[in-house]
Amino acid sequence: MFYTRIPLGAAGALLCWWLLRDIPAERRPSGVDIRGSLSLFGLLTTLVLAVNRGSAWGWASTQIVALFVTCALLLGIFVLIERRALSPVVDLALFRTRRYSAGIAAAILHSFGVSAVIVLMPFYLVAGRGFSTLEAGAIFAAMPLAILLISPTTGRLTDRFEARALATAGLLIVVASLAFLSTLDGETSIEGIVLRLFPVGVGLGVFTTPNMSSVMGAVGSQRLGSGSAALDVARTIGNALGFAVAAALLASAAGGVLGQGDATAVGVIDGIQLAFLVGASVVAVAIIPSFFRGGPSPRDRSGKR
Repeated sequence: MFYTRIPLGAAGALLCWWLLRDIPAERRPSGVDIRGSLSLFGLLTTLVLAVNRGSAWGWASTQIVALFVTCALLLGIFVLIERRALSPVVDLALFRTRRYSAGIAAAILHSFGVSAVIVLMPFYLVAGRGFSTLEAGAIFAAMPLAILLISPTTGRLTDRFEARALATAGLLIVVASLAFLSTLDGETSIEGIVLRLFPVGVGLGVFTTPNMSSVMGAVGSQRLGSGSAALDVARTIGNALGFAVAAALLASAAGGVLGQGDATAVGVIDGIQLAFLVGASVVAVAIIPSFFRGGPSPRDRSGKR
C-alpha cells in the first residue's frame, strides 16, 4: 500500500515543478510560525489522547485530568502566539467574519461525523461480518466512488447557486446517511451496506465544495493561504476527535467480549451502531452554523445569474 504512494508522490512533485509559480518576495508571508505549529501539535495530541484513553484510564483519573488541563493551557498559549505571529498558522482575525467562522465550525463537526465511517467500517466489515480485506475494500469503495461522481456537479452548482443552501443540504444528507448506517447489523446484505455507504459520499461531496467556496470567499485575496490553512486545521481537528471518540465507543462496547467468538462480532456491531448515531448527532449540530452563516453567495460575488 505504501509503495503505491511513491509513483503518486513523484507525479505530484513533477506537477508542482511544472505548474506552480513562485510569488514575488515582497508578497510572501514573513517567516514560519514554528511556535504556533508546536503549540497546536501539543494541543491536538493531548486532546486526542485524553478522549481516546478516557474510558480505559477513567475520566476522573489523574492522567486524563492532567491531559485536559494541559490541553487548555496549550490552547491559551496558541491563541497568544497566533495574535502576535507575523505569519500565523491560523489567522484569528478572520474569525470575526461570521461566514468564515461558521464555515470552519461546520467543517469541524462534519469531519467528526464522517471520520466515524472511515475508521469503523473496516472493523464492521472484517471483524463484525468476516469479509476479507479485499472484499471489505471493494465494498467500502462505494463511498469514494460517490464523491468522485458528485463532486464535479457540485462544483458547477456552487458557481450558480447559494453556497449556504448547498452546504446545508450536504449536511442533511450526511445526517440521514449516518442514521441509516446505524441500522447495520450482522445480517445486512452487501447491497444493503453499499446503499448505506453511497449516500455518505454524496453528502460529503455536496457539502465540501460549497463550504470551501463560502469560507474562501469570506477572506481577502491576501489571506487565501490563511483561510485554506484554517480549513485544513479544522478538518484535522474534526477527524482527530472523531477517530478518538469512535474508537473509544467501539472499545467500550466490544472490549468486554473480545476473543469470545461470536460475542466479539456482536460487540463490534453494537459499538459501531452507537458511534454512527453519535456522529449523526454531531453533524446535525453543524447544520445550525451552516444555515445561519449569512453573506453573499459565489453567484452574487461574480455577478452571474
